[in-house]
Amino acid sequence: MSPKLIASIVAVSAIAIAATPASAGDHVAFSFNSSELRTANGAQNLHTSLMAKAEQVCTTAGRRSISDKNFEQQCTDQLANEFVAKIDHPRLDHVHNATQGSVRVAKRR
Repeated sequence: MSPKLIASIVAVSAIAIAATPASAGDHVAFSFNSSELRTANGAQNLHTSLMAKAEQVCTTAGRRSISDKNFEQQCTDQLANEFVAKIDHPRLDHVHNATQGSVRVAKRR
């Protein structure tokens, strides 16, 4: 197996989003394996993971008011949108658009 092929198999990408709604100035990192984007199923799994990360960052434990819950949902949606925009891949865009009811088209094709 060539070194180039090995490198592409184990390539891991990471993104960091600055100034997320969670707290201005915070950096949120999300790592993923770029090979996940090779298939529709992989893109679905990646989307599930990034949504979970966004919820983890934006949600607080305990009892919250409706306005707090609404803010947390907006934070989660915005952070997920930022993750998807940073990754910029058509398969992930397709999954995200289908699940979020939004329309985003990857710059990279």
